[in-house]
Parts: sequence; C-alpha cells; structure tokens
Amino acid sequence: MHGSCIDELTYCACAETRQLRTTRPCGVVPRRYGSNTDCCNRVVYDRRTSICCLWHIRRITGGKTQCCGILSYNPSTHMCCAGRIRYKSYGSSTSCCGAGMIYRSTTHSCCNGRIYYASSYFCCRGHLRTKSYGIYTVCCGTSTYDRRNTRYICCNGVILWRLYGRYSRCCGTSSYSHRSKICCYYRRVYYLKRKTAGSNSRCCEGRVYNYRTHRCCSGGARWRTYGSDTSCCGNSVYNWRTHHCCSGTAVRKAYGSSSSCCGNRVINGQYYSCCGGRSYRTSTYRTTHICCNDESRERVFGSRTRCCGSAVYDWQKIACCNGYLHPKPNASSSSYTYCCGNNMLYNYATHKCCYCVPRVYRSDDLALHSKFPEASDADKIAQDSNLPDPFDADDAAQDLLLPEASDSDDVKQDLKLLDPFDTDAAQDSLPPEASDSGAVAKESTLPEASDADAGEP
Repeated sequence: MHGSCIDELTYCACAETRQLRTTRPCGVVPRRYGSNTDCCNRVVYDRRTSICCLWHIRRITGGKTQCCGILSYNPSTHMCCAGRIRYKSYGSSTSCCGAGMIYRSTTHSCCNGRIYYASSYFCCRGHLRTKSYGIYTVCCGTSTYDRRNTRYICCNGVILWRLYGRYSRCCGTSSYSHRSKICCYYRRVYYLKRKTAGSNSRCCEGRVYNYRTHRCCSGGARWRTYGSDTSCCGNSVYNWRTHHCCSGTAVRKAYGSSSSCCGNRVINGQYYSCCGGRSYRTSTYRTTHICCNDESRERVFGSRTRCCGSAVYDWQKIACCNGYLHPKPNASSSSYTYCCGNNMLYNYATHKCCYCVPRVYRSDDLALHSKFPEASDADKIAQDSNLPDPFDADDAAQDLLLPEASDSDDVKQDLKLLDPFDTDAAQDSLPPEASDSGAVAKESTLPEASDADAGEP
C-alpha cells in the first residue's frame, strides 16, 4: 500500500526537523489493536492503555488520562495551568490564574494574572477595583458604580448622567432620549437622528425611514409598492409571490410553483435543470450528462459516473482524494477504501490514516516541556514552581500589593479610581449635553431623510 508505515517505532521525517509543521496526513498504519488502534505521529498504540501528548506516547498509569504539553496527569488530583501541571490543593475549587498559579475559586478570583479576594475587589476589564458599594458594585469600563443609583447610565464603558430619566438610552458613548431620537449605526459610526416617523422610525444605511411604508434595500429605503409582499432584489423591490429574484433581476414566475432560477432567467424546474447558467432537459440529460463545477460532462461510466472537480471518474474503480484521482487497489473491497491525504489510499477495515504533528512547535519548545515535573509528586511541583501560597493572607496582600479594603480613601488613592458620584469630578468626564441637537447634527455627516425622500426608488 502506497506510503504505508510498517515499522511502528519509526517517526515521520517531519518530526525530526527544527520547525515542525501543522497537522497533515503522513502515513497509513495497520490496525494492530483492532478498533482501539490509534497513531501518534505515525506510531501505533493501543488507546485503551496509552494516550498521545504532543506526538509523545504516555502510558495510562495512576489515572493519568489527560495531557498537559508532552506530559500526562491525573485530572482528579492535578490540573494543567498554562502548560504546567499543578496539584489541586483546594480540590474541586482549585482554579488557574496567569502563568501556573492556583487559587481557591470559592473565596478568590483572577484578574489579568493577579489573584484577589472576591469579597473585597472587582475585576473591570483587567483592572482591580474595590467593591465600594458591596454587592451592588458593577463595572463600567475600568471604573465601578452603584447599580442602584438611577442618576447614571453606563454607555460603552463611560459613566454618564441619565439626563432623560427612564427614556435615556445609549448611542455609542453618548446618551439620548429614545422618545424623540433614534440611534443609527452605519459604517462603524454611530449617528443620532430625529424620529421623523415617530414609533415607526427605523434606520437604513444611516438614514431614518418609515418601515411601514418603505423597505430597506441595498442603496437605501424603497417604497413598499406591493405591500407586505414587497421584497428586495438588488437596489429595487419586487413582489416575491409572483416573481423570482434571479441574479439581481426580478423575473416573473412563469411556471408557478415549479419556477426556478437559472442565471438571470426562470426555467420549469419540473422538467429542466441548470448547470453553469444553462438549462437542459432533466429526463434526457441526467441519463447522459452530469454537472461538475458548473460544467456539463458526459456520463462515460454510466450510473457509476461521479465528479472529481470538473473531471468525471468511475467511483467503483477510482477514488477522488481532494481533487486527485487514484486507482483503487481492489475493486471487491472498494466500499472500504478511503483517502489519506491527497496521495494515499487505505482499507478502513484493516488500516488507519495517521496525522503528523498536531501543533506548531520547535525542538527548543520540546526541551522546555520535557523539564516539567511529574504530576505524581505534589511537593516537588510546588517546590519547582517557586510560587507563594496565594491564600496566605499576609503574603498574598504583600505579593499582590493590594491595599486594605477597609480604608476606602486609601483604596481610591492607591488604585487611582475616579469616584463617579463626585459631581465635580464626574462633570469633567461628562460629554456635552445630549439634548443639544445642533451639536449632534454637526457630528453627523449624513443628511436627514424625510419619508418621501428616503423612500423614492
């Protein structure tokens, strides 16, 4: 069999290079362990007794059933943190943080690689903030505010005054009254527009239109000429009950429910088919021709004719592997013949296709992974990692440089927090009055569209 791998102790040549390649079929191996046969970079192994960790075979001993880099570990007693095996010091509550640190998830959390007390601090977009308002503290960007306070609204990470009470809404990083205006997002820019159609106002490519009298199509709003049966076909509208949209052109359904598109024309789908924009009679054509990649080909092999790209072949004698044709070695077992990449065939009942190099690594990276300690020695792991116990209150506070949560003034000073409820400080951070329609109109570069103007087809 072409390209087969008989010696189970031989690795792919690609694994010996300095820059290893990504996954690709690299050989066919015999099923020496029946349905439990698997391969690890072309090396055969029994998946009942071994696992493959980054093209390294590891025996399943002591419950080591999962991989961490090139090593295996027992998931009930250890965990993989950033490519390093760590002992579950806190049982099922153990979690990872940053480069291999662990913490108790019931009392602590992780923020951008730093462990903190969940009862005293909050993580806002990777920044540690104190829970100044207890359980009512929520994030707005990198700052916090009291969600019970109805005077403020958070708009895309910016704390703003709720100038319009319960009618306040966000438009980008600004606020507005949704009773009189609508927020349109077009070409990655937010626009505040006046509701010219009241509650029926909608946005279409940055302009406002009445969705009950118009429909938004490519190029702008169009009149609903056919009422609720109006649909879009390119830049125009058409009646979808009586016409088809064929390649951007509205064409009448001349054959009723049997009408179908072929290019920019309508054909009778009950008797005709389409290949590359050209119609042909189905009853006679399908017995003599076949459509391959929108090209018409003769059925030179009769009912056994299949497509391989734009070519035809006999599927009982030939196999198509990603556009490449290969003769099947044994026609009697053709139903078990499969492709392994573009250039190899194999019998699925007796052999298996192997894939080499599951990820991109250099040989230097393999040497680094090989220095990891074995997961069975918890003390050795803790010693090699040189990590402090993140749950020692004194050491944790010193290592993380976190201020005491009891002194709110010092906390705000150390963390450089802006108090969103200090009216003087908040006033400096607020945008101009959202009610100033002149300022909003000046920011918008799109002209205002009335109902009639926006709807002209």
